[in-house]
Amino acid sequence: MLFNLQSARQKKRKVREDRDKHLLAQKREMQQVCRLIWNLGYEDLAVPYQRGWKRSFVLRDDVAQSALAAFFAGILAKINVQQYSSRKDFKKKRRRRGKSGYIVREQHLRTLEWWEFQKMNFTEEEVAWFQEEEYFVRKHQQIRYVFREPWRFVLKTEPNMVTKHRRIDMNLERRKQELDCIYCYPARARLDWLSGGSYKWKMKQFPENPFKNKSFNQVIGEFISQDIKMELFL
Repeated sequence: MLFNLQSARQKKRKVREDRDKHLLAQKREMQQVCRLIWNLGYEDLAVPYQRGWKRSFVLRDDVAQSALAAFFAGILAKINVQQYSSRKDFKKKRRRRGKSGYIVREQHLRTLEWWEFQKMNFTEEEVAWFQEEEYFVRKHQQIRYVFREPWRFVLKTEPNMVTKHRRIDMNLERRKQELDCIYCYPARARLDWLSGGSYKWKMKQFPENPFKNKSFNQVIGEFISQDIKMELFL
């Protein structure tokens, strides 16, 4: 008669594997519950109310009356930025050298990274209105696109009216809170390890600088022909 005898190490491993399977199952359930809550959508309020103010860019009056109004409106729809504030003047408190005061919050048009610019499918006419700017992040060269003539747009402040609110399912909310209580630090750290290790910032792959680790003479040799070099030295 054969007996399935397990050592103490095998028993501990089995207990750990069962616990990991249970954590992964709860994680999948948590993701499904959050997805269901998100898909509930919104419903209209019986009585809308105001919550602060919002500010965004609109076409300037002379641009809105020109023949290119629709053209610039299409560009603005892709690079517009909205800000929200509880104050109509959009001022924020600032304390400097022991003195407190209020300053107006700055607001600029959206600058697009090179990968964002490619995804937006600008036409050739729209691309001509943007210029490239180079900047460095952690010694990595990056490119962003900036609109050439921001003066064509002005800021407009209007009340921020709330007309909808998200639908609520009490059963889903109750289950979400139960799963949140399970995700304490040890369980969350274990899930991160099982998922391959999150919370690790990975540098995006940007095009490498062609002039990196090259002397001036090497750059001249690559981009200037041999005849021009001889003329410079003669």
